[in-house]
Amino acid sequence: MHQALRFSFWQLTAIGMLLLAGCADNPLRRQAVEGAVRMDGAALTGGNIEFVPQAPQGVSSGAAIVEGRYSIEAAKGLPPGDYLVRIFSSTKSEVPRTPEEAALPADHRPGWELVDARFNTATTLSVEVRPDANNVFDFDVESADR
Repeated sequence: MHQALRFSFWQLTAIGMLLLAGCADNPLRRQAVEGAVRMDGAALTGGNIEFVPQAPQGVSSGAAIVEGRYSIEAAKGLPPGDYLVRIFSSTKSEVPRTPEEAALPADHRPGWELVDARFNTATTLSVEVRPDANNVFDFDVESADR
C-alpha cells in the first residue's frame, strides 16, 4: 500500500509538470521582431517603436529604439498578422518659446516630435509578422517640420 501511494505521488508530479510545460508554450505564437530605424539617412539615436494590430482584436507590442536598433523578444513579441507601425522620437525645448515655458524647470518644458507624423500619429507604415520567419523590419523615416 505504501508503494501505491508513492507511485501516485510521482504520477501526479509528472502530470503537473506536463501541465506547466503546456502553459509555458506560446499559445499566441508570438514572434521575435527586430530591426533598424534611420531618420534622414542616419541611425535614429533614440525613440520608441510601436506595432499595433490591424485586426480588431490583437496584441500590440513595442520597444525602445537605441542607437538606431530595436528588438522585441519572442516572449513579448507579436502574433502573426498585419500591424501598423508607429515611430516616435521627441526632444525637450532647450530654449523656452514662451514666457510660460521660461517659468518651468527645464525638465518640465514641453518638447516636440522629431519624426514626421506620417510615421507615427498618421502612420503609413505597416508590416506582416509571419510565423517561424525571420521578422526583421528596417524603417527609413523623415524628420518633422517644426
